Amino acid sequence: MERQPLISRLYNKRRQAVLSKDLQITPAREDDPQALQAADLATEMIQGIDGQGGITDLQQGLFDLTDGIGKAFAVCQTVWRLDGGRFTPSRLVRWPQQNFQLGDPTKHYDGNVDQVRIVTDQHHTDGVPLEDFGLGAFICHKQKNWSQPLARAALFRAVTWYWLFGNYGIRDWSIFLERIGIPPRLGKYGPAAKKADRDALWQAVLNMGKDHACIMPDNSTIELLETKGLTSGAPHPQFIAHLNDQISIAISGNTMSVTQGERGARSAKEAFQTDEGEQTEFDATNLAKTIREQLVTPIVRANLGPNFPIPKVGFLFDEEEDLEARSKVDTAWKKAGKAIPVSYVVEKYGIPEPEGDEEVLGASEGAGAPGPAEDEDDVSRETLPVPNHAALVAAATQALRESGLPEKKSSVDWVISMMLNNGQ
Repeated sequence: MERQPLISRLYNKRRQAVLSKDLQITPAREDDPQALQAADLATEMIQGIDGQGGITDLQQGLFDLTDGIGKAFAVCQTVWRLDGGRFTPSRLVRWPQQNFQLGDPTKHYDGNVDQVRIVTDQHHTDGVPLEDFGLGAFICHKQKNWSQPLARAALFRAVTWYWLFGNYGIRDWSIFLERIGIPPRLGKYGPAAKKADRDALWQAVLNMGKDHACIMPDNSTIELLETKGLTSGAPHPQFIAHLNDQISIAISGNTMSVTQGERGARSAKEAFQTDEGEQTEFDATNLAKTIREQLVTPIVRANLGPNFPIPKVGFLFDEEEDLEARSKVDTAWKKAGKAIPVSYVVEKYGIPEPEGDEEVLGASEGAGAPGPAEDEDDVSRETLPVPNHAALVAAATQALRESGLPEKKSSVDWVISMMLNNGQ
C-alpha cells in the first residue's frame, strides 16, 4: 500500500511533521531536586548533551515508531548497554508488524484484544505478550484512529478499498489507452475464402500487434458504440481522482481539490493547514506518551530507583500568530489615534531597526532624523491622545469587517480590549 505514490507522500509527510518538532524532556516538578536529576539523566541518555551520547540515530527510531499512525501499532526493541555502572539505551531496532499478533487466538474470548504478542517458534499460534520480556525491552507505540479494537483502528483500514479500486482503475485506464493508442486491425475475407485462408489472415492481423484485431467477411460491419452519460472526458481518470481525494481526506484530513470549490482557495488553504496542525499535535502527543512510559520510565527506574518522579515528555510547538490579522488590528489602533511603539513593531513583525546610515524603504525625509535631545523618561511620560469610545467602536468594527469576521458586540468588545491592552 505504501508503494502507491499518493499514500506514500501523504503518510510520510504526516510522520515527518511529528519529527519536525523538537523533543523535550522536562522535570515533573521544577522545585524538586530529584525531578531535575531524573530529567537531566533521561535527556543525556536519550538525546545526548552537546552532540555527545544519546541513542544512536534517535530520529530514525522515532520515525519507525510513527508507523503506528497508519498501522495502529509499531514496535521497536530497545538495545541496552552497561556504561559506567549505568543502564543506557544505545539504539532502537524496528520489528515488522508481521512478527506480531493481537490477542490470544487460542482462547474462545480474549478480553485483552489489544494486547500485542510476539510470534515465536515455540508460540506460533498464541504468541508471547511484550510485557513478559520486562519493562524497557520493547517500545510499542499504539494509536487508534477511532474507537475500535486495535486490529480495526488502523488508519490504513480506512483507505484499503480506495487503494485497491485505484489500482484496478489504473490497470483499466492502461488497457483503455492501449486500445485507443494502437489503431485496430481489421482483416476482411471474401465469401470464397477457405478456413486455411481465414487462419492465415487471422495470423497476419495478430502479427501486426498484440490485441485489438479481428477478421470478418467483407460484407460485414462492426459498430463501436459510444458510452453515454459521461459529463466530460473518460471515466477512468475521474474515478482515480475521486479515489485519490478520499485517500487524501483520510490521511491528511483534507484535500485542496474538495475544499477549494466550496470555500475558495485561501479558505481551503487555511483549513488544510489547520487540519494538518491538529493532526500533528495529536500524533505528537501520543508518541510523547509512549516515549515517557516505555523509554524514559525504564531509564529512571533502572538507574535512580522507584522513588524518583518520571520526567514529562513532549514536542515543542511554536504558536504562529496570524500577522495579517494582527496588522489589521494595529491599523485600526493607529486610526483610532493611539501611538504604537517602534519596539512593538520590531518584536511582532520581526522587522529590524536600521543601523546607522543604512538605507531604508518608505521613510519620509527627516522621519528617522534625531530630534532635540530629550530625557527618555520625559518622552515616555508624554501625554498621548486618548480616543473616545465611538472612535474605538468604529475602528474595531472596521477591523472585523476587513477580516471577514461577524460584527457581534462581543467581538467588537474583544477587539477594543486587545487594542487597549496593546497600548499599555
